[in-house]
Amino acid sequence: MENVKEKFLEVEIVNPYGFIYVTTNMVNGKKYIGQRKFSHGWKGYLGSGILLEKSIKKYGKQNFSREIIVVGYSREELNKLEIEFIKNHDAVKSDDYYNISLGGECGSPMLGKHHSEETKQKMSIDRMGEKHYLYGKKISEESRNNMSIAQKLNKLNKGENHPLAISNIETIIAIKIAIKNQLRNKDIAELFGKNITYISHIKNNNTWRDVVMPIEGSSEENEIIQKYNIPPKEIKVEVKIETINKKRKEMSEETRRKFSEVGKNRKYSDETRLKMSQSSLKMSDETKKKISESKLKKNINEQKPKVNILSQECRNKISNSMMGRDTKFNEAQVSEIREKYSTGKYSYRQLAKEYDCDHTLISRMLNFKGAYTKIK
Repeated sequence: MENVKEKFLEVEIVNPYGFIYVTTNMVNGKKYIGQRKFSHGWKGYLGSGILLEKSIKKYGKQNFSREIIVVGYSREELNKLEIEFIKNHDAVKSDDYYNISLGGECGSPMLGKHHSEETKQKMSIDRMGEKHYLYGKKISEESRNNMSIAQKLNKLNKGENHPLAISNIETIIAIKIAIKNQLRNKDIAELFGKNITYISHIKNNNTWRDVVMPIEGSSEENEIIQKYNIPPKEIKVEVKIETINKKRKEMSEETRRKFSEVGKNRKYSDETRLKMSQSSLKMSDETKKKISESKLKKNINEQKPKVNILSQECRNKISNSMMGRDTKFNEAQVSEIREKYSTGKYSYRQLAKEYDCDHTLISRMLNFKGAYTKIK
């Protein structure tokens, strides 16, 4: 396996389909061999084996690591590689692995196989009588009606009537042309009267990937476009120009101010300066007076301090209140308050109400804080 890793690091990956990986449990050392496509979520994928998922649930994702050991360039190649690696390491029989199937086609053990009549009979017996999942349960009339409707719909939606059914190859080619013209999946589904999920599968090459497409711009392609009324590819440049113009119209005041500040530092030619001076001469005395007054007001506002400063009177009041806070009660009153509190019949707030003071002052007396540290 180490040799395989070395080779993998040296090879340049071009248009890969998927990869074979080994997931390791760092707590007990058990491993799992599997395959995965380079699709959404492949980076954090650890595997989907039954035993592996139970183990991940038990130990947590943080105790598992995954290594890519080889890359495949087609579905068939990936299936062969998975089967080969599982067989070479005897992963199904070994207690050091989580694998329970021989791999290939996502590890389905019954792929291409059929149950024998004897096996079918055994399975039927295992589901009879008390072993049946509906044994002892009563199905309501509403549930029966829903089951009946579902069965009738299943019969009607078979073959060409199925929502995912495609009538012919020409329709597939037309859908692919619409995808190439960058139409939205929703619009394509409405145009052809098909399911949006199936359009998505065609777009992602999950199905109908081997369909031979006509040459671009050929008469065959043009006939299909005219037959199915496929819209042409939109020109994005026009959209960009429209959006730029729209942004210019919707310019905020802040952006306009920034542009004006940039213009202040601009250097003008002598000819431009002459024109500007001539235009300023044309202004009336009243206009010039208004401009000078607005500039003066602006300068005065900028020079004003923004921080609020307290007056001397306010400062003296605050100072006097702080000084007299801990000198309101004499020694006899403090001793009296402490004795009352020691009886357990009074709370801080009750004593504060009785002696007409704040409960925090009572707290300072009882806890020997501030001026009351020396009074015992």
